[in-house]
Amino acid sequence: MTDQRKLTAQRVRQDAIDLAARRDHPHHQANGDEQRYESANYPMSFTKGLDHNTTTGLVEQSGDFKAFRYAIDNGLAEDFTRHIAVPRAEPRRKWEAPTAGTFYELQGPDPQAVTIPPAPDLCSEELTFEMAEVYELALSGDLPFNAFDAGGGSAALADSADRLNSLAYAQGGFNSRPRTTNSSNQLDPQTIFRGSSPGVVQGPYLSQFMLIGNASASEGITPDQGFINFGAQRFDQRVLEVK
Repeated sequence: MTDQRKLTAQRVRQDAIDLAARRDHPHHQANGDEQRYESANYPMSFTKGLDHNTTTGLVEQSGDFKAFRYAIDNGLAEDFTRHIAVPRAEPRRKWEAPTAGTFYELQGPDPQAVTIPPAPDLCSEELTFEMAEVYELALSGDLPFNAFDAGGGSAALADSADRLNSLAYAQGGFNSRPRTTNSSNQLDPQTIFRGSSPGVVQGPYLSQFMLIGNASASEGITPDQGFINFGAQRFDQRVLEVK
């Protein structure tokens, strides 16, 4: 490497650093559920890995969650092993990269330089809508994708759209987190389940048939078994069903 190459490489990297530093760094917003429901042992907060009450399903001791939150804010791995009470009655996995969010990246934006909107509040009309949407999506799982085309004529899909449109969050115009709707601000077969991200109305819905396996029958594995061969690797695309 010549000295000129070395200096140019340094300049290119410094330019990238300056560009990243000039970007607007967003303010991370929470929905306030953690504070509102502190006395109820944090029903809407992430408590996986802590000791839970077997009757309520909530974290057993609120102090355990506070220690967990302190460890996250502090960013030291030893806090997760020394100061957080975890279930001891049965074998459990150790914390996996719990301080990853406090590290600094050498590629791409800093992890804390990007954000997502806060989750819907507990008991909010938006959360009720999202729960209903998940159920309606499950009911529509076996519909062929041509039913989602304009004029597809699926009564089941039209009923799903009608039920979602009748909920208070839809009636209020999806104000908190706008959804992609038709010209009448209603969900229809073309807009239902598409969410609100930019470009979500472009192109067809993703077909479940893209998950059919491509393993060779000569290997004793048929496509309907769901295995995807990719180079030297094989991926299992099947989803376990709860009986």
